[in-house]
Amino acid sequence: MTDALPVREDRLTVRVLGAPQVRDSRGGWVDLNRVPGALLMALVLAGSPGRSGEWLRGQVWPDLPGEHRNPVAKNVFLLRRYHSMPIPQPGRRGAYVLQVPEDQVDVTAFGRGVAALAADTPVDHVDSLLALWRDNPWTASTRLRRNAWSEVIKDRDRLVAHIRAMEPARREELAQWHRFCELSPEEAAGWRDRPTARRAPRKRVLIVDDQIGHALAAALSGSYDCDVVTSLSGWQEVLRDDHPLDYGCALVDRHLTPGADAGGEVVLLELRAHRPDMPTALMSADLPFEDFDLVKARLGVRTVIHKHNDVKSTMVPLVEVVNRLLTGT
Repeated sequence: MTDALPVREDRLTVRVLGAPQVRDSRGGWVDLNRVPGALLMALVLAGSPGRSGEWLRGQVWPDLPGEHRNPVAKNVFLLRRYHSMPIPQPGRRGAYVLQVPEDQVDVTAFGRGVAALAADTPVDHVDSLLALWRDNPWTASTRLRRNAWSEVIKDRDRLVAHIRAMEPARREELAQWHRFCELSPEEAAGWRDRPTARRAPRKRVLIVDDQIGHALAAALSGSYDCDVVTSLSGWQEVLRDDHPLDYGCALVDRHLTPGADAGGEVVLLELRAHRPDMPTALMSADLPFEDFDLVKARLGVRTVIHKHNDVKSTMVPLVEVVNRLLTGT
């Protein structure tokens, strides 16, 4: 890690700590359009293992109809052709990987730099990490959810903790500190002036729905942190990633398209196998023609609720279901 600091901006060729940019052949920075930029962000966060086209589609285009032509391949082509991004064609069932050296990508250079911090790290080295942040990336890209940046946020918080532990005189020598704080004004109120108040951890909700999942997550966002899965294949990807499934409850739609009629029942059965203690609810605009008590016993759900698929209609009944699941009432 000795070469991780200071981070040299002139070595970077890809920047995503802010609006996504790539360096052109003349050494200048080029802003990417929103869609290929979001895909580039997803590939950067995926790292060397990469991600399947199906996973990338679910992250960047969660609401796109299944019959739509493959947007991942199209936008990978644009990144290759117009921005010279080294993204090899994956084999069958393979992963898309952005093959850019770690020290040329701001996110990975930032993570390596934070890992190399020590009590005697020079002030200008700390400043080089702060300077990498041009904006909050989860506000600069609305296509990728904030939880996609969880590891980056952890590294950012480690850097903030390091700076807060510095002697005040040394902290005042940081040229980038106040600008960096302005990128997250609500959080920075605690970073700069007083010890950061420890917020009670928010309960987390899993939503598996291909129609109104993101709208429901938005309705719940004031009280809960939500992860949205929009397909059966997306759920299977979650399991393959050994996710801890550390949710307070789950709302699962019965029908998941494309090609997974009653796929939500598969999700519920697997949730019961992995987290038998988690309260769950079955949602459907087309409920099964059987006794609801039998449905609850068969799938291990607390409740069955009729829902609509109109993202503009009220979400209040579903929000109330979550409140009941989490309070046990």
